[in-house]
Amino acid sequence: MMNNQDSINYLIQFFIYIKDIILGSIGGAVAYLMKYKEMKELSNSHKIQWSLLIVNMILGGFIASIVGDAIPTTMPYHNFIIGSIGVASYPLLVLVENSFAKILYEKITGTKLKDKDTNG
Repeated sequence: MMNNQDSINYLIQFFIYIKDIILGSIGGAVAYLMKYKEMKELSNSHKIQWSLLIVNMILGGFIASIVGDAIPTTMPYHNFIIGSIGVASYPLLVLVENSFAKILYEKITGTKLKDKDTNG
């Protein structure tokens, strides 16, 4: 049976985890809105795609929750780092996806790809 102090510690850890997810989600929303602003300047008819906004927020929260465990909460600027990770989550995912595809292709085929053969 857990004593009262253990329950409080678990509750604190839970709220820190939730806070990281919320900060990452806000960062994901900021990333989408920055991209939206760029697209709006190119074409005034561009509209907000709510599904992409939600996907960016989920992705930002997911990446922030993973990385948030690796960054001590006592570290200065912890919240800033987690929010920034949310903003950078989509470009990071694209980078990892392209790198993984390249590594997998090279392992399967045994041939090295040149940088111009990949899109990232």
